[in-house]
Amino acid sequence: MAPPRKGVTTAFSKELLAIRTTLGISQEILAHVLRVTVRTVSRWERAETQPTNPGDIDRIKHLKELMALGLKVYSKHGLQSLLAEGQPVFGNKSGIDMLAFGEYERVAAAIEADYEGLGY
Repeated sequence: MAPPRKGVTTAFSKELLAIRTTLGISQEILAHVLRVTVRTVSRWERAETQPTNPGDIDRIKHLKELMALGLKVYSKHGLQSLLAEGQPVFGNKSGIDMLAFGEYERVAAAIEADYEGLGY
């Protein structure tokens, strides 16, 4: 791995990699959810660049928040299942599909409902 470019922090790249691996998704899926290219995700994870677009930053922030909430409610495997498998609450779409559509609030609401014991 090449050293990070001036002004690029490795903390962000490590955090993004941790989010992706905790969620159990590939760079391709993460790129789809974040609406960037796979090459961009790869560069971010290698600390070659970091996001500057406010939309990218917001989507990463939402993923981080969903991951933190999801890990309070589910095991890592349970959270990965919620994201990977079709869910009735999402019209049999997966959590990842919902995130790709920008439906962060619906995914968060489903997790919160489970946390409160309401289920979905």
